[in-house]
Amino acid sequence: MMYGRILAALSTALTVPLAPHTPADPFFSYDRPATYEVRTERVQVPLRDGGHLACDLHRPAADGRFPVIVYDYTAYDQLESLGRAAAYFVERGYNAAVCNARGSGDSPGHLDPFSAQEQRDNYDLIEWLAARPWSTDLGGSRRGTRPVPASSGPAWRTSGPACSSPPRTAPAARPSTSTCPCAQNVPQV
Repeated sequence: MMYGRILAALSTALTVPLAPHTPADPFFSYDRPATYEVRTERVQVPLRDGGHLACDLHRPAADGRFPVIVYDYTAYDQLESLGRAAAYFVERGYNAAVCNARGSGDSPGHLDPFSAQEQRDNYDLIEWLAARPWSTDLGGSRRGTRPVPASSGPAWRTSGPACSSPPRTAPAARPSTSTCPCAQNVPQV
């Protein structure tokens, strides 16, 4: 009998809807409504040395120009799952690129994390994305609130797209030694 009451209490607790939680930290809240469908295409982003990066582009299914987010630049070949996560921003009016680093996934070459070559590849990626006719030439972070055309994770702080300071990055995205340890050693691209 006692187990029956416990089971009943647990099943009631698990079926009562919880009140929506509104986080106090603005990092976790974003009030732009989802208004766009998502279209996805696999592209090969050309690099200056003749190579290419395999990227999935997730774009609003609408005419017009939208800011670009490099949602992730990874060596782990998780373009599909990361693309599903990036859809949140695409539905709210951003283009999102999820790319495999050189030497990973469908990106040919030799994987050399944090290298000068990877920084040049990041630079070329940003410039290519910014030059597309569907791009506003400005980027955003995963937060979607500040112009930072790079992943907001640790990778961009060490060798990501912003570290190589492509001309088309917004000024807020340019590295400083406080946010990007490699900024003082960025190779000339």
